[in-house]
Amino acid sequence: MKIKILFFASLKEALQKDFIYLDLVPPLTGRELKSLLIKEFPEIEKKIDLCRIACNCEFIEENQELPLQENLEVALIPPVSGG
Repeated sequence: MKIKILFFASLKEALQKDFIYLDLVPPLTGRELKSLLIKEFPEIEKKIDLCRIACNCEFIEENQELPLQENLEVALIPPVSGG
């Protein structure tokens, strides 16, 4: 199943991409998705561990399965700082 992975902030800068498409086979947890992305893009390994995962604008926990469906957008959201 093809899904869209969105990158923000430090991940976007490291990859020089806003998004990619991946073909994934269910079931897949958030943690497993992160592992797949690290294999594909080793340069983001340290950054991706701190990211939260959102599926169609709803956060999920790393141990949860992604709700894999057509047109799914998964966002990797790094920590936000500021004041």
